[in-house]
Amino acid sequence: MEEWNETPKDAINKLFELPVSTNDEWETIKKLLEEEINFLIKNNSEKLLNILYRIDINENAAMTALQKKNAASIITELIIKRQIQKAESRKKNN
Repeated sequence: MEEWNETPKDAINKLFELPVSTNDEWETIKKLLEEEINFLIKNNSEKLLNILYRIDINENAAMTALQKKNAASIITELIIKRQIQKAESRKKNN
């Protein structure tokens, strides 16, 4: 079985094309991701929903979050948690 080397940070950076390096701290990535999510909510919600689908974010959780005032923050947390879950699962399976 092929070894999986992509970190949650790498996956998030690739999906959202954030201007960060793998050495950046989670707080930096979280801030940039939240800004990008906020931009997508306002300007391209269809693209955001497609990304959330690809990441495998629960649709009900995403739709509920989008109705909140702090939607970008909630969605950012959902994305980070899901990417960490996926990385941990891949480690267990290798």
